[in-house]
Amino acid sequence: MPSARAFHECDFSGATELAGTAYGGVAPADVDRLGYSNVYEAQLDTAGTIYFACQVGAHCTSGQKIAVAVA
Repeated sequence: MPSARAFHECDFSGATELAGTAYGGVAPADVDRLGYSNVYEAQLDTAGTIYFACQVGAHCTSGQKIAVAVA
């Protein structure tokens, strides 16, 4: 999410897609074992708050989002 405002309003304008059917992913052999197929790992080296949210359906407005404070 590009900003705190966008995060709180679930406004994906200007957001960067980080994971989806074409991004991330788990090896097909591990999907059943893990229970999911898409994974995103971020290495955060700069202090500040980074915002992540899901834009599928009502996921974001239902709370499927996270703000990560990097110290």
